Amino acid sequence: MGLYELLGYRRRWQVLSGLRRTYRSSLAPVVIGGCGGSGTTLLRACLDAHPEIACGPESTVFLRRVSSQVTLAQRLGMPADLIDDLLRGYPSQAQFIEAFGRAVLQQGGKGVWADKTPENIGRIAFVFRHFPGARFVHVVRDGRDVACSIRHSSWMKLPTALRGAPEGLRRAACYWASRIRAGLAYRSDPRYTEVRYEDLVREPERTLRHLLNFLEVQWSDAVLDRGEVGQELNVSERRGLARATGPIYLTSVGRWQTECTASEASLLQSELASELATLGYLSGRAMPRLQLVPAGLRAAEAETARQRVAADSARSAAGD
Repeated sequence: MGLYELLGYRRRWQVLSGLRRTYRSSLAPVVIGGCGGSGTTLLRACLDAHPEIACGPESTVFLRRVSSQVTLAQRLGMPADLIDDLLRGYPSQAQFIEAFGRAVLQQGGKGVWADKTPENIGRIAFVFRHFPGARFVHVVRDGRDVACSIRHSSWMKLPTALRGAPEGLRRAACYWASRIRAGLAYRSDPRYTEVRYEDLVREPERTLRHLLNFLEVQWSDAVLDRGEVGQELNVSERRGLARATGPIYLTSVGRWQTECTASEASLLQSELASELATLGYLSGRAMPRLQLVPAGLRAAEAETARQRVAADSARSAAGD
């Protein structure tokens, strides 16, 4: 019996990774994360429409617990036995991810792999440690709107009785705030940027032009055509995309002002004051423009960025 059968992929990776130096991949993925309900699905659809970017449904491959082979096969249209071979064939999660990303690119005939999984927001240290050339895109949205949305989402796993109650709203708000803080910690890293949902739906071309510049990918008008992309999404993603396109999406901006009672609005303001202020949602000021990295991230910048996450790396290495 091999280690895979004995330990499973997670424990096997932990054991084998502990015996080797940290693996650093030459693959330069675009990694997208953020709180669920913030617009990551919309951004994924826009980027996947680009002729050079493959950005499929959530893969979870950067997370500590990767979805099953069957689930990944169904989501990404890949053979389950191929994914199983990749899980078995590499001694570390980073090496598995590298092989997985290259398989996605080969399947789609594209040159840039982008992974959209909201919970990637908690794995930035892992991403930058093992993929120094990666770019991380944090999708942010007004936490008051997000809280109104996600407290009714089944994945939040709130008791039914709480979904319409102030406590449910408070838990949803705290969930958003924790994801925001996880991203804000990397604002000084040149490989990290933020895309605001409100900008994406109001000024999609300007916002996407800045983002593609940051990603060092040429502009394509295809990213503005989300109609055909929407037909390829699974049911959950299609619903998410529908909420962010057409005449509906403008009413989803500022929804908390009409959906919340006065006491609920006060609760949100109190719970989220710090994060909302940092992101500019209280003052009404625009977020800073995307930080653009000169073509070809310089070696010195990359080394500085690696040192930037060294402390986080040491703390989380055991959990890789």
